[in-house]
Amino acid sequence: MNDSVEKQSNQSKAVLVINCGSSSVKFALIDLMREELLITGLAECVNSLDTLLTWKVGKDKFTKALPEATLVDCLGEVIKVLPSDVEVIAVGHRVVHGGEAFTSSVKIDADVLEGLERCSNLAPLHNP
Repeated sequence: MNDSVEKQSNQSKAVLVINCGSSSVKFALIDLMREELLITGLAECVNSLDTLLTWKVGKDKFTKALPEATLVDCLGEVIKVLPSDVEVIAVGHRVVHGGEAFTSSVKIDADVLEGLERCSNLAPLHNP
């Protein structure tokens, strides 16, 4: 077996959960096999001189200043701080208000995106 295949099969599998708001991004990485929280964090004051990314791995806490970082910039930085020995197999995003159409988790497709767009006025500062 070649090294890349062997390395990939030994990686933990995890879900990245994000919650993007109007000026922040909260995130958590959860190991699926162990049902364990691997990393949690927050990017706050997005789009300002005070943009700050903080995250915690176990008991260790880290901080990185990201002056004037956009939401996209912050998400890029979140990806950079994820453990390299973990394979992210899914990403979940919290929706504050899905109306009557969305009352539980769903897999995102074109119809879901269209439905979320129709619900965006229910929580305009929070729904993507």
